[in-house]
Amino acid sequence: KENKILDIGAGSLSLFAFLDKKITNLKYLYFDQPLFCSLNKEIKLRLNLSNLKILHDLNNLDDNIDLVYFGSALQYFDDYRSILFRVFNKSKFILISLTPFFENLDKNNIVVKQVNMHPTIYYSYIFDIGKFVNFMKENNYILVKKNRNFKIKFINFKNFKKEYKDLFMYDLMFKRQ
Repeated sequence: KENKILDIGAGSLSLFAFLDKKITNLKYLYFDQPLFCSLNKEIKLRLNLSNLKILHDLNNLDDNIDLVYFGSALQYFDDYRSILFRVFNKSKFILISLTPFFENLDKNNIVVKQVNMHPTIYYSYIFDIGKFVNFMKENNYILVKKNRNFKIKFINFKNFKKEYKDLFMYDLMFKRQ
């Protein structure tokens, strides 16, 4: 059986290289910005990576994906819900990793400006975890695991008001009901 993983916002091929050594019959679906797709398509051809598929859009996805993985990516999509709608019911599991969330059900998502990549400025969301989990549940995905992610040591949220309770980077695993 193939083990099919869709990596959205994949960046480099480092996760593919790691998983390719660990998972038998890996079929890795790669999706990112057009520039990264072009660069990694060249690498795929040069190294003859038959189990790597570069996607230029998320249309016409298979219905039998084992895992959709957003590794520090979902918060950067302008319309993150439309991205999620494209993968709903295509996968058993959705893993959202290294993503900022806070707890406070009467607050909306926050949009912030990320300035540590000078001269480029990125805008991203910080999600209300309760509302996000409810959105996923409304679309037949239930939260099965929630962990704080300590991978990036220099991120802090000290400049946010205390009303944004438990504001931190999280990993959330959802399973289709």
